This record gives sequence, structure tokens and C-alpha cells, in this order.
Amino acid sequence: MAKDMAIELKDEGISVVSFWPGLVYTERTEIAVQNGEWDKYVGMPLRETESPTFTGRAITTVALDPDNMQKTGTYQVVAELAEEYGFTDVNGKRPPSIRSLKFLLPNYVWDQETTDKVPEWMIPDLKLPFWMMSQPPPS
Repeated sequence: MAKDMAIELKDEGISVVSFWPGLVYTERTEIAVQNGEWDKYVGMPLRETESPTFTGRAITTVALDPDNMQKTGTYQVVAELAEEYGFTDVNGKRPPSIRSLKFLLPNYVWDQETTDKVPEWMIPDLKLPFWMMSQPPPS
């Protein structure tokens, strides 16, 4: 949709960008954690969550960028925009990209014991292409 809208609005000078946040800690997430639904239905660790403000900062930063037309018609990972533009979340941290090994290995591949043993600095910040992430697991 962003690509189509970007084509339609290009002559108006309007940049259309699809923003891809990571795991956002919202009021609904907090309620799900408190009543046990999070562990029952999602189960993903909450150590790398982002605030809604983090996505807002990404939107504002791109909107104010005088060269934002270069991003029109694209998807942008919020954490990667934070790296590019130098902003942080409300806690002063910069969560890893949802397609980075820094996010994927500890949250989807390793068990808690392995995650606790491997120092964060040893995990490469290699970002996988989205097409690779959308493939089913090998049989």
C-alpha cells in the first residue's frame, strides 16, 4: 500500500513510509502480562520491547527530514531508523532491529540458559533480509 500511495502522492511532494516497530510494550501488553495471557499465547521475552514513543520519534524524525522523499514507498524498521538518525527510546536505549541477529537469536532461537550465557557484544548485528524471515522452517 505504501508503494502505491507513494506513486499517487509523489507529485504532491508527500512521502509515504511504512513503519515497522519491534515488540511494542503497550497498555494491552501490560494487561496480558499481568493476567498470564502473554506467557500462554505469546511467550516471547519482553527484554527488547519498545515504547510507543519510540515509533513516534521515528515518524517525527522522518517527517522532518528534508530528504524524506528518498524513503517514500519503502518500509522502515523503527530500530534501524534510530541507528540512522541517532534517537533513542524513552529509557535512553536503542533496541535491536527486529531482523537483527541481536534480536532474533535470544528471542526465537536460544533458550533462556543460552541467552544468559552469551554476552550481548558477541552477537553480531547482522540484519537478515525480510524474505528470509518469511520462509517456513525447514522440514
